[in-house]
Amino acid sequence: MRKSFILAVFIFSCSTAEEIKSVKTIRFLPVIVRTSNQDAFLLQVEALSRGELAYILDTRMSSRGILVLFPIKNSGEPRDISGHWAEKSISRVSERSILSSFPDGCFYPDDPVKNFQLAIIFFRIFNEIAFPGYSGDIYMDSWDWALENGFVSGGRNDYVSGAEALERVKLFCEYLGN
Repeated sequence: MRKSFILAVFIFSCSTAEEIKSVKTIRFLPVIVRTSNQDAFLLQVEALSRGELAYILDTRMSSRGILVLFPIKNSGEPRDISGHWAEKSISRVSERSILSSFPDGCFYPDDPVKNFQLAIIFFRIFNEIAFPGYSGDIYMDSWDWALENGFVSGGRNDYVSGAEALERVKLFCEYLGN
């Protein structure tokens, strides 16, 4: 007799009621996964890309009213995002300097995200809200802060998976009180 296993995967996001309506069931024998349409592919990603992270940050921060706390600072769009599936999200987070382009004007949306990069992003967002004008060593302070608050685990140069990013962004939104 063959047994089925049920894996309950919670939507790791700061969801709105509107997003919750889009929940569907996907069957992977012998596992049943309940997830939102937008998050289904992200749960399977082994090394999250900058474009995927931009999408997660944009959707979660927009739905929770966090994105509007960041004024538009850049009007220039990264050179390499035209036609990318996450182009709109990349533009929204890039123009607010949440995720920035590199000095050459490219965003590199398909490059994988490492733990230390996620720590810096969260630290910048937190400091923009809580301590504008922060002038410490962002590279060292962000890592210590992110470890202390549970936003990263593993080594600095470990890649972040899609499931980890969804969970960490959810924790971060809760940390911010949203």
